[in-house]
Amino acid sequence: MREDRISEIKNEVANEAIEMCGSTGVLNMVDNDSLSGDVKYRHQQALNEANKFKDADGHVNPNIQAIFARIYGLI
Repeated sequence: MREDRISEIKNEVANEAIEMCGSTGVLNMVDNDSLSGDVKYRHQQALNEANKFKDADGHVNPNIQAIFARIYGLI
């Protein structure tokens, strides 16, 4: 499969995840305690990074969560 097509599919999946999770965000929708191994570690790292971008109300933009989920290979 072409690399650009793979990236296109990942973008579509990320967009759908954002839509499904609404203002909660893709990282906050998952309970890290229910995960195990490498996925648990990557999820926690993505969550930690995304939380650095909280707004004045203490919320993280769902798009930022999706970006870090992609960076850490979660979606």
